Amino acid sequence: MAVVVMINMRKRAEAYRGDWATRDADAKHDRNAITAAPDGGSNPGPLWNGYYVRNPLLYLFLRISDAFARMLAAIRPDRDGRGAITPSPARILIINPAHLGDVILATAILAPIKARFPAARIGFLTGSWSRPALEGHPMVDWLHSVDHWKLSRAAASPIHKFLHYRRTRSRALKEIRATGYDVAIDLYFFYPNLIPIAWRANIPVRIGYTSGGYAPLLTHAVEWRDSGAHVVDHCRALLEPLGITREFAASYGPSLPESRIGDGSDHVVAPDGIGTDGYVVIHPGTGADHKNWPIEKWRALARGLAGEGIRIVFTGTGAAETALTDSIAIETRDSVNLCGRLDWPSFVEVVRSARLVIGVDSAGVHAASAVGTRSISIVAGLSPHLFRPYGKKARVLMAPVACSPCYRGCAAMACVRDVTPESVRAAALEQLDAARAVNG
Repeated sequence: MAVVVMINMRKRAEAYRGDWATRDADAKHDRNAITAAPDGGSNPGPLWNGYYVRNPLLYLFLRISDAFARMLAAIRPDRDGRGAITPSPARILIINPAHLGDVILATAILAPIKARFPAARIGFLTGSWSRPALEGHPMVDWLHSVDHWKLSRAAASPIHKFLHYRRTRSRALKEIRATGYDVAIDLYFFYPNLIPIAWRANIPVRIGYTSGGYAPLLTHAVEWRDSGAHVVDHCRALLEPLGITREFAASYGPSLPESRIGDGSDHVVAPDGIGTDGYVVIHPGTGADHKNWPIEKWRALARGLAGEGIRIVFTGTGAAETALTDSIAIETRDSVNLCGRLDWPSFVEVVRSARLVIGVDSAGVHAASAVGTRSISIVAGLSPHLFRPYGKKARVLMAPVACSPCYRGCAAMACVRDVTPESVRAAALEQLDAARAVNG
């Protein structure tokens, strides 16, 4: 029997795979299954029958999971019948299991929640990799961590990642139950979201998107649409069940804690060599290979800026980024290489004091936006409208390609790799001139 079920599942998955592979050629393919590109172009949107997935096995898994979730909701109606939102919720849990840049963007909803509910206390459930952006944040009272195996970038085997995920999930569930939240808001519209944890923790109001699965476990399920809006705006949309309008929430942006350097904590402070005359940060690394800009172009950019008399400070973390920055910095005169020498609070302060931050789509440029520093981001064409750095001081560069947004990436990645050092250098000089015009 099990063999027959597995064979049928495989056949269905192959059918879904064939359907996805031919969707570009069929302009009239099921309009409810695949949305149009947000710019009205010919590229298909990211949704597949309402799910933000491409892999046919993952699609099938989510369909089955949602069917099972509907059964659970029917068996335990006590967890789904308490969805009325109290006028003044005392404890609100925000959920986003993603990496640093995404979580920095998600902090944009903290201030409108506090403005609407001044007495409310806020908890945040995220991966351990994103805790630094939230530790010491004045609007976050509790931090919980779940390291989902699918999102982990650790150098470990899949089984070790899964076991670690189960351990962190069990610990976080106990903490969340003990805290007694009134509302949970899961911001992640991909798989894996952490909606099942909010359900198992008996949180009476659970708000989230349907596109990542487990929607039957929500009390307030919101359909996700790729409208061309920024991810911050998608986060704000989930505040509407709480009576917080998008217009009101738009008054607030991402934020990071003020400096904790000098408060007695054991933080690494930037060395004296960084100077006080102003500098530009180059943060070339990223956790995703498809976002990388060619190293020879980084070298050309750094040499060009140094030739203009601009002091360059390199930042990054980890062995791969250290090797990258070392190979760029060695050819850049009078530069300072701080890669691997800063903890997160010190890095934020280096970014806060910089005249400009240049990077690919990574935590560096998102941190710059959160602290009000000008930035230039060299971005991939997968979904640049969604995850570009937020704010008017952020400038985005991408090579013009007909296939953007593609939502999937490719071997060529011309959208990133064809951006020229000359265009980045010109944009950097424009940003620096704009800063001088404002600051005098």
